[in-house]
Amino acid sequence: MKKTFFGLIIIVLFSICPFYCTSATELAFTESVAEWTFMVYMDADNDLEKSGISDFMEMASVGSDDNIKIVVQFDRIKGETGSFGDWTDCQRFLVSKDMKPAPYNAISDWGDGYGGREVNMADPRVLTDFIEWGRISYPANHYAVILWNHGGGWRNAESIEPRGIKAICWDETSGIDESMEMKEVKQAFTAARWVDLIGFDACLMGMVEVAYEIRNLGEIMVGSEESEPEAGWPYHMLLADLTASPLMTPAELGSTIVADYGEANESYSFFGGTTQSAIDLSMIDSLADSINVFASELIDSDRSDVFTARRDSLEFDYSEHIDLYQFAEFISDTAFDYDLQTAASNVLISIENSVIANFCDSFFTTATGAHGLAVYFPKNQFLFDKDYNGSIIDFSEETEW
Repeated sequence: MKKTFFGLIIIVLFSICPFYCTSATELAFTESVAEWTFMVYMDADNDLEKSGISDFMEMASVGSDDNIKIVVQFDRIKGETGSFGDWTDCQRFLVSKDMKPAPYNAISDWGDGYGGREVNMADPRVLTDFIEWGRISYPANHYAVILWNHGGGWRNAESIEPRGIKAICWDETSGIDESMEMKEVKQAFTAARWVDLIGFDACLMGMVEVAYEIRNLGEIMVGSEESEPEAGWPYHMLLADLTASPLMTPAELGSTIVADYGEANESYSFFGGTTQSAIDLSMIDSLADSINVFASELIDSDRSDVFTARRDSLEFDYSEHIDLYQFAEFISDTAFDYDLQTAASNVLISIENSVIANFCDSFFTTATGAHGLAVYFPKNQFLFDKDYNGSIIDFSEETEW
């Protein structure tokens, strides 16, 4: 009886307005529920536009089906490449098999009666809108949201960037607010509600500080401790695997992304090394607790032990980013203080519980020995960034680190 009544309502609605389902919001009435909606927030409004085209084509080599919906918000820039009509605004796509990233293939209505337009991909509200639109338009049992762009961990500290507190999603045509800080990433995902997997196809995002910021907003995080090669994630591989096994859990998808990334980028080791890891966000509070105790013990410890461990720890493209596991392991192996040893050992256990999949190059490269999570630790107090505080990142406010 309920089904019959609901069907009658739909018939009446269509008889009143034959174009009722033309908007993105209303498409949910006709769209069947998929297993996964895989959303890529592709901010190529910068010098990565060519890579964005390449990654889109990788996605299109697989394409969406009934179980997997591949949805892309793709922002481009003027002057990098003139391919596919040289459009320079932002378009949304439901990526089908062999689709070209051209405006005639784009979604014509974003739910407000309008399609492609220029947006500021560094605005958290734009990210929230994309996620909510993806949920409504392409309902699924699981949602993955991938932030595709440059990355700098809890912030970007390059000397050429004096503003200094940037994290991800650089949009070079949107004025002074060119990228999202981690607090803004948190804001966007909080407003959009829970997603199953949050991925960062960007450099240097595999940090404790990043995971801590989004720990309550998703189940699995995927990110790299080290810089990524320009090709980024191998979407043709990971989406083919997901399509072949659409019932993957979030943890299984995260592990698949790490494995496929490792297979695709092992040869990059000759150019400096690659890393990728999948993190169980439900374990991050426990990890932060162990780091908090560890930090307290470090404050009262023999500074020579700390100096030696820090000096010998694996550094990444930003030298103030070090592998947390390796640092704690050095302390655990060399410190004479029992309480400090115990605290370091507990950090190791917590990292092992948090990192569900990890790839690092097996050759002699800058990435060898990476264990999945980096942490901010400058070499000395003179290099400490004053922006590492609670107004920028929660981790520095809520732990002793």
